[in-house]
Amino acid sequence: MNITKYLGEQPSSCAPCWSFVRTVYKNELNITLNRVAVSAINTDAVIHECKTNPMLGWFTSKVIPQELDVVAMCDVNDPQRLMNHVGIYIEPDLSIQGRSGYVLHALENHVVCTPINRIHECGKSITQFYRYPSP
Repeated sequence: MNITKYLGEQPSSCAPCWSFVRTVYKNELNITLNRVAVSAINTDAVIHECKTNPMLGWFTSKVIPQELDVVAMCDVNDPQRLMNHVGIYIEPDLSIQGRSGYVLHALENHVVCTPINRIHECGKSITQFYRYPSP
């Protein structure tokens, strides 16, 4: 996947991280995911939506991520590890020895690419990877 077309993009203001995931799934996989109609600022509403949205059953939890898996994240200091942010997993560049994968995500109203082993620098911690079934 060519990530450069997404870098710096400004997703919608309503749940921008999920809006970005929806855009990638539509553009790259031709899959339309449901909207999540909550403000990204209202963490409680995001957590509630993530726990109760019927879309939750569409994804399978995975330990080892693959390209385009959804990366669920929580605040780095959250002892309950409640998901409040999502991104897209990008495979590592295998030509560079020792590289881990990346998380492409909407952070503060623009899209960034963060090495998975540095996601804590964004104030986030990875809770789980999720895979949408192949069409």
